[in-house]
Amino acid sequence: MGAIIATEKNPLALALRALRTKNGWSLAEVARKTGISTSALSKAENGRLSLTYDKLAALASGLGVDIATFFEKTQNDRVFAGRRSIDRGEARTGTIDTPNYVYHYLNTEILNKKMVPLIVEHKARSREEFGDFVHHEGEEFLYVLEGRLEVQTDLYEASVLEAGQSVYLDSAMGHAYINVGEGVCRTLAVVSAPAETIERALDLIDRKKNRD
Repeated sequence: MGAIIATEKNPLALALRALRTKNGWSLAEVARKTGISTSALSKAENGRLSLTYDKLAALASGLGVDIATFFEKTQNDRVFAGRRSIDRGEARTGTIDTPNYVYHYLNTEILNKKMVPLIVEHKARSREEFGDFVHHEGEEFLYVLEGRLEVQTDLYEASVLEAGQSVYLDSAMGHAYINVGEGVCRTLAVVSAPAETIERALDLIDRKKNRD
């Protein structure tokens, strides 16, 4: 199959290309700023690769933009008091498909958020499939909307959560989320992780898969 051209349905590709063009950056320069390989950046810019939350945060931090930049058709850096955003669940552009998750980012028109809300579909059905533990700065909260989710960490015994149950954890602790139900597993997640503090915290398993 040929390369997928950046479109309004692929805002990450559009935003990355626009930022490079505006600032005159080469792919190699963006790679140095973000710690993401030129190969991965090229694939992302051509719509052939999705990025995990950690990589999106590293990309945003390294380029000096808000993570919401990669979901919006237009950019607005103004800061307002009393901000509000209503997400009515219509088809949205803030969807990123990765090996372990499908992320559906919420309320993406607000920039510089202190919390990142999203709906997550958990795909990995074993620790072997998930790969190495993920860890980064900040904290995260997950509320199970549907299915059964096993939460594994490097400090606690694994726990299985049913619909209506939740977990709050320190994201610096190694962690993995496994779908152990028969069907789809979806959670409401809220992540508190300033992009500048996790610039280098890339998802190890995703990096391995990108090299393959």
